Formats: sequence, structure tokens, C-alpha cells
Amino acid sequence: MLSSEYKIEDVTLFFDKIYKRENMTNEPSEQKKQNVNMEKSVSEPAKKTGAEKDPGNELLVHFDITVPRQEIERQIEEVAQHYSADMKLPGFRKGNVPVDIVKKRYQKAITDEALNKIVEHHIYEKIKQDKLKIASRPMIEKLEYQDGTDLKANVVIEVFPEVVSPDLSKVEVKLAKKDMNLEPFDEEKQIQSVLERNKRRKPVKDRAVKDDDILILEIQSKFMDTKRMSKKKELTYTVSRDSDSDIIDLFPEVISKNLNDQVVFTRAYPADYSRKVWAGKTIEHHIQIKNIFELIQPEFNAEFLKTIGFEDEKTFKEKLRQEYDQYQQSQKEEKINSLIVDQLTEMVDFPIPRTIVEQELVRIQSQHAPLLAGMDEKKQKEYLDSLIQDIEKNIKYSLIFDAIQKESKIEVNNDDLEKEYKVISERNNFPLAEVRKYYQKSEEKEKLKDSLLRIKLMNHIREKAKIREG
Repeated sequence: MLSSEYKIEDVTLFFDKIYKRENMTNEPSEQKKQNVNMEKSVSEPAKKTGAEKDPGNELLVHFDITVPRQEIERQIEEVAQHYSADMKLPGFRKGNVPVDIVKKRYQKAITDEALNKIVEHHIYEKIKQDKLKIASRPMIEKLEYQDGTDLKANVVIEVFPEVVSPDLSKVEVKLAKKDMNLEPFDEEKQIQSVLERNKRRKPVKDRAVKDDDILILEIQSKFMDTKRMSKKKELTYTVSRDSDSDIIDLFPEVISKNLNDQVVFTRAYPADYSRKVWAGKTIEHHIQIKNIFELIQPEFNAEFLKTIGFEDEKTFKEKLRQEYDQYQQSQKEEKINSLIVDQLTEMVDFPIPRTIVEQELVRIQSQHAPLLAGMDEKKQKEYLDSLIQDIEKNIKYSLIFDAIQKESKIEVNNDDLEKEYKVISERNNFPLAEVRKYYQKSEEKEKLKDSLLRIKLMNHIREKAKIREG
């Protein structure tokens, strides 16, 4: 399955990142032979024909490969030697089983593995040779091979489209007056918002569970097919119809219950449920309410201000106004950026790889499984149609941004990262050394670089575009 990343800088690295070699068994299935992953091997070049695009889908590329029988025989011999080196059979010491016996005993497994390696290698070479930016796993439509003959294979693969960077000087957006100004600053309302965000938990013992309570639940789950009971575990749950929970429709089972109440109920989980261990299963949940908390808003006084880092009321209110002004400006900037993205996706037309769309849809569906489970068929369809539109739009503007980046040669360097480390340190009142240490993790560093690159690209676009207000 493809990663959700759309930026392709180097097809070889992208391929290695996305597709991991499958473990070969002694008896590979036909499907495994045709689910091709790439791995370099030493062999002579096979005959390849030029890649051709599918007239019905310009992102589908078809090509053929032909591998001489001599190369196949050498690969079979190499695999057999590898088997022999690790094999132990009665009457022979480990590693001393004659190759001929190995080949005879495991002929099908050895041949399958040799063919898989050969096909993998030559498809990999074809992808490199033609500089294909792949969007799907290569699939073998047809494979012809008999002992003592050349191998012939027909391969199909979906690729990313060639995207031309748009003329940014033609980008023109107008920000309507209603989007330029938010509500006027209301000091009392903003103070209430701060108090709301700083509510504190207070234990509840003398009333039933109600909306917005926080519960500590002790949960055990029984698999109805095997009667196996899971270990007890604790779950923190905010009481709301919209709360996310692994357990489908938990809200009606706990609302109006009391401390230490126990409830037992059954749920049937769909086959594609996000919690894999429950997927396709009927589960009987046993729940006990161990704690109930309500959220209490603090009083606005000097003691409270000290808990959030302010020595006096004046300083707090000045900071409140400053942050509100910054928020207004950021909302305005986000709206402009959104209008630019909308226009860019309309200016440039190209097909979107269906593989990426389908993969993203599966990923998001899995994350939203509890939400979808509570919808009827019509609402599910409307929701999924909306998701697909959003996915297609996100993929499209991501590919357009990549094209703009390639043309503009805008990059994120170490100085950019260092400046951002300092901003993060100051904003969060966190030691700079600790911020640097955190972002030494390659995954977090790449996320930050990608975020900074998007900001630099958007600034570049805005410099070229015409932006009008009012």
C-alpha cells in the first residue's frame, strides 16, 4: 500500500521507501509471484520493449520484458546454492547437502524465488531507465515461462502525471470584506474563553453521569466466537455523542449511570474496522465506571493568573489583546492561502492517480470507522463523496506545489531550521537545546522541513500573485 506522501524527488528512493520485499516461503503462491517488489540482483540485462501509455488511462504504463533462459538458469543455480548452504537433511551435515538434491526436492520453491528475483530486478531497471514516477505497485498482467525457455512478462504500472508549474503572475484573488474582519475584540469574552480552556477536574460521587463528564472506565472485552476475554484495562472517556472511542456507540451505555455501575453490551464491528483485533468480530464489552469527574471553571483572580504564568492582570490583558490581533491576522492569511490553492487547482488540469486516491480513502475510512458506523447508507455515501473530493484536491495542489518548487528551486536549509528552532523555543518557553534534540529525530525533522517548505512556497506564490482586499 502506498504512503500518503505525494512528493517524489527520486524514484529509486521513493520505491525503496514504499515497497518492502515480501518474505519468500518454500512454496510461494501465484499471487506472490505476481506481487512484484524491487531488489537489485546481479544479472545481465534483459530485452525490454518501450513503455506505452494506456489509451484509456494516460497514467497507466504498459511494458514488456524478456529474460534469456541462460540468465534464469544461473539465477536458479544461485538460489539453490543459497538453500544448500543453510539446509540440514538426514544423512548430511548442515550446509553439505548436494545442490542437485536440493534442486530436486525444492524445485518449485527455488524456481519461484529465482523468477521473482529476476522479474523484480528487470522491472526495477525499467523504472529507473525510463525515470518513471510510480504511483502504484507494478502488476504483471501476463507471465510466460517454461523450463528451458526465455521468460516473457507484460507489466502495468500507474505513474504520477507530469505537472507544469503555472504562471503565478496570473493568480489573482480577492478577499471579501466579510473575510477581512472577525468579531471586534471583546475582552470579557476572551477572558471567559481562557477560563473555559483551563477547567479543572473535580471528582463526582453523588450524581449520575451527564454530558461533558470525564469517566475512568475499567474495560474487558469478550470475543464471542472464541469466548476469549481480554485483560482488564482503563479507558478515559469524555461523555459526548461526538466523542471518539474504540468502542462503537459507547455514549448511551454510560450516560445516566452512577459511580461503580457495571454494564455489559455487545457490538458487531465491520471487517475494515480501525482496531484490527476487533475487525469483523462480535465483541461483548464489560465496563465498570471507576471514576466520574466534572470540569470546573476557575475563578479569575491573581492566584489563577499565576498558574498560567502572569504576575498581574494588566500584563495578562495586554497579552490577550496581542494574541487576538495575531489570530485575526492569521485567519486572514489562511483565507488568502485557501483562495490561492483553489485558484491553482483550477488553473492546472491533469489526471490524478486513482491508486493514491483509493489508498488515502482507505486510510481515512479506517480512522473514521466509528463515525461512519453511526451513519445510514445515504449519509455514508455523501460523506465518502465529500472525502474523495477533498483527497483529490489535496493531491492535486500537493503535486502543483511540487512543480512550483522544482521550477523555483526553493529549499529549506539549516539556517531556516535553526531560526524555527528558536521560534519554537521562545513560543513554548522551552530550552533551545532540547528543541534541537527533539528535531534530530529524522521523522520529526522531515515534518518540520516539509512545513517550512510549504510556507516558503506559499510566500513565493504570494509575491507573484495579485491579491486584492475589499
